[in-house]
Amino acid sequence: MNAARADEPYRRAITGIYARLAATYIRVTGQAPPRPASVDGEAYPDPQSFRLDLLLLEQSLAGESKVDPAGGGGLLRLIRAVETFGFHLATLDLRQNAEVHERVVGELLRVAGVSANYGGLNEADRIALLRRELATERLLSSPYATYTPETASELAIVGAAAQAHRRFGPDCVKSYIVSKCESVSDLLEVNVLLKEAGLYRAQGTAQGAPAAAVMAVPLFETIGDLRRSADIMHSWLHLPEVAAITAAHGWTRRRGRPRRRLVICRNSGAAARQPARPHPHHRTGRDHRRKIRHARRGRGQFGGHLRGDPAGIARTRVPVRDGSPPLLGRHGRTVRRGLEGVSRAGV
Repeated sequence: MNAARADEPYRRAITGIYARLAATYIRVTGQAPPRPASVDGEAYPDPQSFRLDLLLLEQSLAGESKVDPAGGGGLLRLIRAVETFGFHLATLDLRQNAEVHERVVGELLRVAGVSANYGGLNEADRIALLRRELATERLLSSPYATYTPETASELAIVGAAAQAHRRFGPDCVKSYIVSKCESVSDLLEVNVLLKEAGLYRAQGTAQGAPAAAVMAVPLFETIGDLRRSADIMHSWLHLPEVAAITAAHGWTRRRGRPRRRLVICRNSGAAARQPARPHPHHRTGRDHRRKIRHARRGRGQFGGHLRGDPAGIARTRVPVRDGSPPLLGRHGRTVRRGLEGVSRAGV
């Protein structure tokens, strides 16, 4: 460090932070940073370490500055950006059909000599078998075995997710969505696949408890699956290993009730085969119009927010995914307006 900077502690601190950030840039991208660092630094192991350095700098400045820190500033915006984007920019989800998982896991079990006919087992036997496999650190796949292209592809996908975790951090991929989920075994099959890439560990914590870097998330698509979804999730969340994983992620409500990210969908094909009838949880168009009208008048759940729209925000549109007739239906325009209003209220 230049001796002339000895009395400039903040300049020295920022220089050291940038040196570590530049080394991280090289590690993550494999390229030289746009502006070379003036000193050498060790790469940050994760975004949280970078955030802690920025917080230390911000706290020191807040203690010495007479300016109100509530006004924000570039440093606080940078801290917020690190909290939001980390080193990965955007979080991705994995997604595959449950029927594919059944075939892939069945082949892995057959080739490993564990079960010759996994597909022929009933649900209780499947759950027992999969839980036994998840309780050990032994892998089912082998680099010396020959698999079908489908199985090889699925193993490559979870392997790529594991590599992304090592390179960008665990926030780059956090959920594995199971399309057409119909049972608890559909979710356990995902954990078996994740285990092959090290994203699920039978003894992943210091206390020897299970750990999952990527969480299995069900997508219930048919009317029958939606009706059974509460029982499926109750059974899933009360498995001891799943309860330990959700607790480790901090996904629990008060009084110990587990909280999960649920993806519930009713696709166009299922809707077309069912008679059109109102659902008790679907608000009517009149209900939506009343809430939006009250919000614009400064009352209701979103009262006082819509009147402060930033300039131009009213011209934005909320994209509603196709294939969701119950969400849109004949009240689609009102629902879209409601979503746009709520999103503007939060800006």
